[in-house]
Amino acid sequence: MEENRINEIGKMSLPDKVCNILKAIGSCCPFTAPIVSLLSDFQNHKQNLLIEDVLKKAFAMIDELDNRVRNMEYINSQEFICDLLRTVDYSKDEID
Repeated sequence: MEENRINEIGKMSLPDKVCNILKAIGSCCPFTAPIVSLLSDFQNHKQNLLIEDVLKKAFAMIDELDNRVRNMEYINSQEFICDLLRTVDYSKDEID
């Protein structure tokens, strides 16, 4: 479990590492709660933008495939939804 957390930290960009360090320091001091809250809101907003971008690209690719062979059974299946959710979850912390 600890190794996974270390790997996640290693993959973070420098601004994300700085935000996490500031949040950790800020959580020790009660008077810094507003700053910690702002940093959390900023990171959540950034992740939401990344999720939105991934979904837009995924649906654009699906629309592009409209003229090609498309397996509608797969697209309407639970497996497709699970694959899409895994992709979004994986990509929410990725920059590219």
